[in-house]
Amino acid sequence: MTALTMMVLADARHMTVVMSATGFFEAEMSSDSFQLLGMAEMVMIPAIFAHRSKHGTPTFSILCSATGVVILSFMSFQEIIEFLINFLYGLRMLVMFAAFIKLHAKNPDLPRPYRIPVGTAGAAAMCVPPVALITTAGAVLRRRARQEAHVGRVPGARAATT
Repeated sequence: MTALTMMVLADARHMTVVMSATGFFEAEMSSDSFQLLGMAEMVMIPAIFAHRSKHGTPTFSILCSATGVVILSFMSFQEIIEFLINFLYGLRMLVMFAAFIKLHAKNPDLPRPYRIPVGTAGAAAMCVPPVALITTAGAVLRRRARQEAHVGRVPGARAATT
């Protein structure tokens, strides 16, 4: 084989890798978007996710999915893992507190394994300290992650020579 043939084959291989990765990305984004659409049609999430374009694609769901990908693309792998573990756990707890307050307000007489003898305002007041702790911890962890990312990057510093 000539050098030109080898270069053409190498370029073709790189192009197929790029096309394959693009296809996987599009397939994943489409499945995520249609999953959001299905959840919206089952009234599990807001109805705006069920809106379809004239071509039948879930436009808002695709936009949300793409926004998430863009946000994650600015993070390192370690930051993504920390984000998923810490942020999503904190978000889950905040949703549970909101559900607790909503159920306490909408269905106060619903049979429960235990009863908290306070009104809706008392239930909301009980949730203030843990919500404050979760949001403060999230802010502190994010600030620490940013500081650790900049360790060793002192402006004006020169690299050590040996």
